[in-house]
Amino acid sequence: MDSVIARGPSREKTPMAAQLAELLEAVRLAVAEAEPDNYSAKPKTPEAQARILKAVQDSTSAALPMLDVTFEDPVMARGLVKYLNRIKNLKKLVVRLGGAKTWDDLMAVFHDEETRSKSTYRKLWEYIQDAVGVVSHAEETQTGAFDLDGWRVILMESERGAWDRSLIEKARAAIERVDRILERGGFGSVVGGRIFAYPWQFLQGSTYARYRTDRDIVQIAVDAPNDQKALISLTHELGHRFYFRQMSSMARKAWRGFFEQETGSPGVTIDSIIRTWEAWYAAQGTAASTKDGGTEAYFDVKYGRTSAYFERYLKQHDPDMLMWLQAVMNALKIEEPVDETTGALKRNVKPGLDQLIERKSEARVFMHPVTSYSTSSAEELFAETFAHYLVLGPQRIPEPVRVAFRDATARWLRVASATPQTAAGRVAARYLAAGS
Repeated sequence: MDSVIARGPSREKTPMAAQLAELLEAVRLAVAEAEPDNYSAKPKTPEAQARILKAVQDSTSAALPMLDVTFEDPVMARGLVKYLNRIKNLKKLVVRLGGAKTWDDLMAVFHDEETRSKSTYRKLWEYIQDAVGVVSHAEETQTGAFDLDGWRVILMESERGAWDRSLIEKARAAIERVDRILERGGFGSVVGGRIFAYPWQFLQGSTYARYRTDRDIVQIAVDAPNDQKALISLTHELGHRFYFRQMSSMARKAWRGFFEQETGSPGVTIDSIIRTWEAWYAAQGTAASTKDGGTEAYFDVKYGRTSAYFERYLKQHDPDMLMWLQAVMNALKIEEPVDETTGALKRNVKPGLDQLIERKSEARVFMHPVTSYSTSSAEELFAETFAHYLVLGPQRIPEPVRVAFRDATARWLRVASATPQTAAGRVAARYLAAGS
């Protein structure tokens, strides 16, 4: 694999930046699972330690060649010297993590690298943000800007796409729409700052918007194929801005307490998912027991115990179960890597259904999800609640979360009328009282 050579704004660097981000994300996930200070995790079995150690070794080995970042443009290199030094620090940390031969070696690296203010994982995460940001920056140029509702909207482009009048108007309309929603909901104080707008369908993968906490900037992809999803995504990111910039530390602590208290084992739900999955798989039966021209049914039988095929079925027939399935699979970190050539699971990888059956007792999930993504952390629960409450309405939010959200944002949120507190409301209020 080639090292990263960042030539400057005029060259296409998107594929390299995306590849770097993907490789470093694998490192981050492996290290996050290994982190000794993960207070919500159960003690790891020897088998789990071996699996995680191998994931750290494999992911760091794959990422290292991409961390030799140089610039052909000396002016740009001088301007980004601070960040290049941080990439060098990232490389040193990745080398140390990947060099651990035993679990005790890995724990020693965590201990040695941590500081009084930052855990080893936090250092790694910040270095990764800088590395991906530097490589992404090399491909982009500023082509203009405009002011709107307190925002300074900076128009960026690259070889992925360029601005025209229709896209600029689409950017204005998207920002004005989210501003109206925030003002109507009582969160007008979130409006204003810097937005970096790109004339693309997605920023990366299927991401429409992103908030950078370190720089307090918002990034949006303007040419989104789904305006509703893009609106929810942008509102979600501004929810992060509100959470970190305007909520007090006590309020955030109380929200995290609510999230932890309401996290548990969704045993009955998992059993229902497994029964439905097995019944769906069995129902494919002999309907496509032969390839018969590569029909969809044939592949449902061949790969039906993998989550992607069952999720496709649930998307059409049971979106609520799909949400729970994705939440549980994410909580258990169940992965199903496939061979890029054949599309089949890699050798010795068990299908998702089999992994779920084996590990269902380990699952701990937030029990009142807004979306599957909302179960990943207290911060994401807040941002998802913020977005869905304001864009789709409070009725879209499970009652305990709705009450908790209203309590956490009581100084700002505008509601049509007071809602009598139910038992679910009292559960939420108990943990949000500290943030009042």
